[in-house]
Amino acid sequence: METTPDHPTETLTVEVFAPTDRHPRRFAFNRTETVGAAAESAARDFGLHPTAPSFEVEGTKIPLDRSKTLADAGVHDGEKLELVDVGGGV
Repeated sequence: METTPDHPTETLTVEVFAPTDRHPRRFAFNRTETVGAAAESAARDFGLHPTAPSFEVEGTKIPLDRSKTLADAGVHDGEKLELVDVGGGV
């Protein structure tokens, strides 16, 4: 399918930074994947086991809603994301 503003590709390629690794990694996620599922996958790839992983768009310090799809959360192709844990303690 041709990529146009009305028909974007089904995948997003993003660069993810983790607090424990100096080197970011590239990931390709489906636009309809939830932020939580994508963050869990990235965390596993970095060897991390956070309680409730999410992403922040680089420089925002605002975690993305884990229940939204990547597209609905406003993630764009080529975005730089920081892996964060939004899990709360008891």
